[in-house]
Amino acid sequence: MASGAVNTFRQLGYALGIAVLGTVFSARVRDAVTDSGAVPPRSSARAADAISGGHADAVIAAAPPDHAAAARALVHESFAVGLDRICVISGITALAAGLLVLAVVRGRPKPPAPEPHPDPSPTEPVAA
Repeated sequence: MASGAVNTFRQLGYALGIAVLGTVFSARVRDAVTDSGAVPPRSSARAADAISGGHADAVIAAAPPDHAAAARALVHESFAVGLDRICVISGITALAAGLLVLAVVRGRPKPPAPEPHPDPSPTEPVAA
């Protein structure tokens, strides 16, 4: 039963972790791209979606040749901003989970006290 619970929570953690951290990463990349001012406001959302979706090379290639270095710097900066936030969130979550485990998991049970052994009955008849 414990193994089943561990596997269930592991799968739940994978699914929620990817969803939540991916959303945080995408939002941070979007903020970095929008706040940079290097991308026109009408295309900043598309550029941020492309960067967070793994198409950073397409964003750099779509930039005019004289702005390719700035586009490359923007891609690197937005990735760093997004990764920074999800690393902090992951670290705090891991620390909280570790403290929760320490608080919830019981220590080893104490060994039972030894029972007193009764005196063995004599096997030979006692002479009267």
